[in-house]
Amino acid sequence: MVITGSITSIQSFGAFVDLGGVQALLPVSEISRSRVEDIQALFAVGQEIQASIIKIDWKNERISLSMKSLLADPWETAKGKYPEGSKHTGKVVRLADFGAFVSLEPGIDGLMHSSEISKASSYGTGREPALKVGQTVSVEILGVDQSARRISLKPASSKEEDETTARYMDASDDSTTYNPFAALRKKK
Repeated sequence: MVITGSITSIQSFGAFVDLGGVQALLPVSEISRSRVEDIQALFAVGQEIQASIIKIDWKNERISLSMKSLLADPWETAKGKYPEGSKHTGKVVRLADFGAFVSLEPGIDGLMHSSEISKASSYGTGREPALKVGQTVSVEILGVDQSARRISLKPASSKEEDETTARYMDASDDSTTYNPFAALRKKK
């Protein structure tokens, strides 16, 4: 059920909403498909919002709300939007021992496994971390599992790097100048 309510209190974990004498909680995880860093910047006490009721716990007298459920689910079109082998730009949003999570759009994060990161020489050298949270990276889609809501990624060259390579690899160039870069690339 979609309801309209007024925010009565804002906490770090969510906002309390008055539904006409009954208090409900809008958890921070149910506000948006993208990560909410500062809930105070989004809402103000007295602000009216629309949300849907996602849970009612009569025993503990709790009602949980969601604004996120009113938004279109980006995973419904993920397989068509991110075909295998396509290149995209994303932002590193979380690092783990096994890899880096890269946000491709609000609500869709992919995992770049640590084994893929270590293969790419352009990310990190020596002891410094290969990637940092907030860093923009070019990635290639390895696979999309829409039902599990998972996208596998690997580091990729940027569009600019691809265009530069294509210029050097242009076979119609009748130049007599030897280009070691082009000769190396043609051997592969």
